[in-house]
Formats: sequence, C-alpha cells, structure tokens
Amino acid sequence: MASALLKICPRCGLPYSYVERRVVGDRVYYYAVHYSRVNGKRMVSKCYLGPRIYEYVSRLHSREGLVLKGLSDPERILDYLDAIINYIETMSRLDEDLVKRIRHRARKLLRILKQLSEPEPQIYGATTK
Repeated sequence: MASALLKICPRCGLPYSYVERRVVGDRVYYYAVHYSRVNGKRMVSKCYLGPRIYEYVSRLHSREGLVLKGLSDPERILDYLDAIINYIETMSRLDEDLVKRIRHRARKLLRILKQLSEPEPQIYGATTK
C-alpha cells in the first residue's frame, strides 16, 4: 500500500521514498532517496539534505543564537525566527533606520502569512479541462 502522505524533497521538489542517514566519523548527514524507472530498470538517485546542524557555520552566528540546520528539519524556520526575536530582545538600542527596515519586513511577513492561511476562493459552475 502506498504511503498516504506524499513526501516531497526540499531540494529538488520531487517525491522521495525515504531519508537515508549516513554517519561519517562523528557527523550525521541526510539524503532524500528517489526511486524511478528508466527503460524498465529501477534507478536510485539521492539529494543531499545536509547535516542535522551546520556546526561550523553556526559558530559564526552564536552571538545571534542562530543554529543553522539542514533541509531534513522542516521546522527550522521556527527556530530561526525564535533566534532572531530573542536576539533583538537582548539589544539595548537599535538604530532608527534598522527598526524601520525590520518593521517593513515584519509587515511583509504578516501579509504573506495571511495570504497563505486564507482558503482559496470557490468558483461555482466552473469546469476544468
């Protein structure tokens, strides 16, 4: 029986079968495994999703509290937003121009989230071909 939930690769956008976990030394790397048929032969391809955490790059952003994560973590955006909010809260003062630019981005984010959460309009009587 096919899986009820279609898993879409965050790297290439194609469906994948499962995520492969590879351990190299003390590091763990993830790959989305794709199966396809070419001329009747079963083919396997893999998309690199990165490590669970990008340790070296994250060290450069430790002041901001950002821990950069690989594509295998679908909730990483929430962690990034939390880190940015927490970083701003620790600041004693912000330049007025920077505050304006952050507000602009916050309003844009809210508009996008509102659009994404609105149901699509139903068109009655329309036919699709």
